[in-house]
Amino acid sequence: MAHSKSVVCIHQRPLIVFASPGRYVQGPGATHELGREMQRLGLQGRVLIIAAGTARRELASIWQAVLPPVGIEPIVEAFAGECSNAEIERLVQLAKQLNCNAVIGAGGGKVSDTARAVADELNLPVVITPTLASTDSPC
Repeated sequence: MAHSKSVVCIHQRPLIVFASPGRYVQGPGATHELGREMQRLGLQGRVLIIAAGTARRELASIWQAVLPPVGIEPIVEAFAGECSNAEIERLVQLAKQLNCNAVIGAGGGKVSDTARAVADELNLPVVITPTLASTDSPC
């Protein structure tokens, strides 16, 4: 199509945009594969895991088992419950202080949004691990 100063619609249907993560993994035992998946993405070193209560209680022992063997040091931080400027700034400062190389959000939509905001502020990679299928947090 040649360049022109006016926009011409060449079809009658609206465009559909599909946004998705660069890599999406799901299934039984997916948390046990988190270390290998992060390694596959080239992530290593210290990572800040922002975790809601249930995720912390149910998954922290798995993170401690599967991440260190692949060179990832998990720093688990409790999510305060709301995706707010104050919570984002608190976690940004913590990640800076700890010299983290990536951010993981574990829980529902609010923690996922917060993790994305923290990683974006720091220009770091983010990994989202939703705890409910209905969250659709990766997208």
